[in-house]
Amino acid sequence: MRLKVNLYITGDLAFYAIILGKDGMSPKWCHLCQVKEKERAEGVLGELWTIKSYVDAYETKVATGQYSHPSTKSYMGVKTRVWWDFIPISHYVVPLLHCLIGVGNDILNKFRRIVADEIECLPEEEVEAIKAFRDAGDKVKRIKEELTMFKNAQDKGKEMKSLEGKIGRRQSRRSKLMAFALTGLAPSDSAVDLIEVSSDDESDTEDNGDELNTVDMTTLNPQMQSQIVEVNVEIARMENELGELKKEKKKIEVRLDDAKKFAETIKNSLDRLRKKRRKTVNGVEAKMYQLLKMYNVKIQAYHGGSMTGKDLIKIMSNAHEIFPKLAEIFEMGKKEDGMSKDDIYKLCEDTRRLFVLWDGAFSYASKINPTADDIAKYEMFVEAAVEAHVAYGCNVTPKVHLMWKHVAGQMKLPGGLGQKREDWVEKLHQIKGRIRKQLESSKNMDQRALTMARNEERDSDPKVKAERDQIEAESSTGKRKDRVSVEEVRREARVAARDKALSDWVAAKSQCPRVPGAN
Repeated sequence: MRLKVNLYITGDLAFYAIILGKDGMSPKWCHLCQVKEKERAEGVLGELWTIKSYVDAYETKVATGQYSHPSTKSYMGVKTRVWWDFIPISHYVVPLLHCLIGVGNDILNKFRRIVADEIECLPEEEVEAIKAFRDAGDKVKRIKEELTMFKNAQDKGKEMKSLEGKIGRRQSRRSKLMAFALTGLAPSDSAVDLIEVSSDDESDTEDNGDELNTVDMTTLNPQMQSQIVEVNVEIARMENELGELKKEKKKIEVRLDDAKKFAETIKNSLDRLRKKRRKTVNGVEAKMYQLLKMYNVKIQAYHGGSMTGKDLIKIMSNAHEIFPKLAEIFEMGKKEDGMSKDDIYKLCEDTRRLFVLWDGAFSYASKINPTADDIAKYEMFVEAAVEAHVAYGCNVTPKVHLMWKHVAGQMKLPGGLGQKREDWVEKLHQIKGRIRKQLESSKNMDQRALTMARNEERDSDPKVKAERDQIEAESSTGKRKDRVSVEEVRREARVAARDKALSDWVAAKSQCPRVPGAN
């Protein structure tokens, strides 16, 4: 009897980009379809990739130099050959945890910027530092754009590459001429002409320019002398042109480095001012941290600007409680010329609704063996979430695109995506790691592997599991009558909040403009 084994790949998008031959392209290109970066926000589903199309893209385009993006030497993001051509692209599962982290941090970053600009009472010194930091960031962005324009300009960056190639080919020609000269032969005119004509198409080789000092030019064939002098003149002229372009590029790069250093200095000053302000107990931000601590959100994660998956899950799961409370905090502590009370409550309500809708989408996407109804419910949640996401002012990133256009299809894979999440796989790695740690003192590797297999067989045996459950049930005091745990209450409130947010969206759908490309 032959068993079919289905292999699946799970990891972050950067890992997918590497193994699919698109290293560094994950922010621009989807690994499952060929949608262009500018089309993502319109809800376009590009032509689906297959292993064959990945291989063809490399072999027929990249390997032959037919780049669609010459600056990156890539074709639709593909730079190198795919690593594993025996695993279907549909089995490169959407990384739900990393998508949750990306989506959650995008929303929180937007929320925190609004709070800092429109609500928080900031010292004048910090206000000036924020303005200076933004100006410095804008300057860095402008210089980066200037450097990019230089690299892509026909008479600048592209001319530099062209000159480097021409110089290399002429150095190769000179080396061949000098090698011919060192033989001591008197070459015919046709031989010299052959070197001149053919060598300009050769690839770059090592230049032996120092040989000019070891050869008496007066003893060479006159035509050979003329050829070498002509090549030297061309090389000198091109090196001079290349040198001027390099100086121009270097000036831009120095300005960019200086701008980055200045921005970093301003950022450090701003961080010190913020740290000083956080020590006060009456500020809006300090009270916000105190509220988050009640839900076991790590404050240092919030301070760092990018929260971890487990902390974002806590915020997303309790958004229906957190943001109404934040609205009350903001109302009491807002600055006089800041956001109005109505706008504060609208901001917190929009943020709450957005997190709740995404919570519904991720919850259904993570179901094991989802039914057709589960998939249909997911599609409704994700459409509502993306619509609210765009209305909130966030971009349709590759992770949002994956949730919007690809997760529903992958939920139909055997078992769904629930047991293919990165955190579930990571947990298995940790369990295996602990077992290996326990057995690391065993010198016999065969015995170690056998013990690990026996332990796994024991732990997964139905009879053993049933006996464990029975012992736990007998030793437990049992559930108290009419007692409802806090977790059950919160879960019910969470589900109710999700369902209400979705029903409100469905009710208002006919009155609101649809997301472009939505089904």
